[in-house]
Amino acid sequence: MSLRRLSRLQSRLLAFVLVNALLVIAYWLFTPTNFADAAELHSSPGDSLVGLEFLRRGEEEGGEGNADEDGGYVGDFKYFDRSLTGRAVEGVEGLEDGKVREVETLAGRVTHFVLERGTTAKRRRNLGVEEERRGVNGSEGEEVDEEEEDEEEEGLERRQNRNQVFVSVSSCRQPDATTRLRFEDPPQLSLYVSASDRNQQPGPGNEEGLVGGKAIPLVGGYANLSISTTNNVYIGVSAPNLTEGWQGGWQFEVAASTKGFYHSYNQNETFLFLIDTDSDSALFVSKNLTSNNDSATIDAWRDLTDSPFTMFAFNDTEWGARGLERSVCGLKSVFNTSNNYTVDNRITTKFGGGSPKALFHVQNLTADTSYRGYLVVDTDMTTSNLDFSATAPLGAGGRVWQQFIFTTKKDDSCQVIFDLPFCTNTAYAVPSSRKFKSDDAALISIYDAKAAAYYTNFTKSLSQIACETTGSAQYSLARNCTDCASDYKDWLCTALIPRCEDWSAKGDALQMRNVNSPFLDGSPPPSDFVSSTFALNRSSPDFNATIGERAAFAKSRHAFIDEEIQPGPHKEILPCEDLCFALVRSCPAQLQFACPIEPARSLAYGRRQDNTDTEIVCNFPGAIRSLNLRRSAAVGRVRGGWWMVGVVVGVGVWLGL
Repeated sequence: MSLRRLSRLQSRLLAFVLVNALLVIAYWLFTPTNFADAAELHSSPGDSLVGLEFLRRGEEEGGEGNADEDGGYVGDFKYFDRSLTGRAVEGVEGLEDGKVREVETLAGRVTHFVLERGTTAKRRRNLGVEEERRGVNGSEGEEVDEEEEDEEEEGLERRQNRNQVFVSVSSCRQPDATTRLRFEDPPQLSLYVSASDRNQQPGPGNEEGLVGGKAIPLVGGYANLSISTTNNVYIGVSAPNLTEGWQGGWQFEVAASTKGFYHSYNQNETFLFLIDTDSDSALFVSKNLTSNNDSATIDAWRDLTDSPFTMFAFNDTEWGARGLERSVCGLKSVFNTSNNYTVDNRITTKFGGGSPKALFHVQNLTADTSYRGYLVVDTDMTTSNLDFSATAPLGAGGRVWQQFIFTTKKDDSCQVIFDLPFCTNTAYAVPSSRKFKSDDAALISIYDAKAAAYYTNFTKSLSQIACETTGSAQYSLARNCTDCASDYKDWLCTALIPRCEDWSAKGDALQMRNVNSPFLDGSPPPSDFVSSTFALNRSSPDFNATIGERAAFAKSRHAFIDEEIQPGPHKEILPCEDLCFALVRSCPAQLQFACPIEPARSLAYGRRQDNTDTEIVCNFPGAIRSLNLRRSAAVGRVRGGWWMVGVVVGVGVWLGL
């Protein structure tokens, strides 16, 4: 088949059309307004007609525009990722979302990081998955509609880009003081954050467009910042120049995440209660670890081989963790190198309610010494199957709670015991002596065996009562034998196992015991009774002069304590009188329980007081003290000294920790 022959006129018309088409294409390709150099692309689009034209075309092709942090316009284009229009400069290290970077730095240096928020960064992270799915190893992969996949990915990316970005920095090591006589705080790093591509290396002297308008100095080795942005997030961590008296550098962790802070610090509470102290140890218990008390959750906590919690303690007169009070990694590094204290740490469901709690026994402390304590949860442990709802969401870097102060006792006449086999809710300091100082088990055995023996005899008497009978035949319509047994055990363990305080302790609720015995260090018995006890002038002017002759003061609460344990002079927090009242109300009259009347009652029992927040005025199962929350504005430290605040917490409150 031969081609159609064009006429002379048709040939001229075709040539004219082709030439004009070529001229139009050449004009469009070589027109100057279709070019922009790199500097123009990084400038504000509103500064030139080139920028306006570029934005107009981007919007016409389906892109979205957003205002950057400096008020300028930055377009989100369908075919141009932000990593192309705002690429990070050299010297800026990339951060992965939710991943931590460990860095060492020296004085005067600034280290820069960037968290990329664009689609290209996401595609780069998913490259391995894409290659495997498309069969890059020689096998045919499943056919994918690339245009449809890009549109779905971009829609998801835009939604994710609206999330906040959480930035946190935590110092793990800091410069050392060449002398411990310095009064100023250790030099701290500073955090600079920018969300503008025009300031990709924020730091000293480069503070244009900083989030919040200024740098954020670390306090106690910690700083954080959150920002709502669709841009890349640029981070600078600046180390100050060292003044005379400091040497060394810093090691720190930095992280940026769209899901929450990697590191966290709680400045509002300690999350711990002090149970009691003795001359060389202290016992603490946390609040409930979860608000979900179903059996599966409790079992998950109970079955932990390693608790994610720990507690650090530092002598209050020494350097300790100064400057790192809010840093998990900082507290770890200092604690492991600065002292010989040991912390027995476990999860327990004791002390009421059956809810999981963290229990801490800090040992090898010094008598009559104040310490700074810090509670830390380290989620590097295996905690993915645990419910932390009671502690609020935790980042992977863990959390530090507000520091607190506690003080050890002066004398060895009191010793902390807990984990008793029978009196399971007994946990506090009891009368002791130096022969039991390193033998808790022997001391526990004496007290607990006595209580268990008394309870066995009691159950024999209770078994003679017709408990399993009709309601009309029972001894009470309000109480039963189960109530009687429970109230008897609470009363027995509290009354038989006294709560001990130092002889030097002050307080109207304290009862002097064993005043005729010498102190354990060989000193003679005390003689100044008035200044060391509550108001005694109750019956006659010569009452104080005859204290040593009165049984309530001359001996310990029970004869077996003086015979088998032999403590020195000490004071006792008396059991609460309502424990005796509850026993009398709950048990059958045939058992003939009765509480003493005054004045004998005030020598054997204490009375609970409403609205008291300074001391434990009487002892009961689960009596604990809240920890001091005083702090300075700078680093959570009271410069003028610390003091312990005691708070009586009832059993009902304990159940709701």
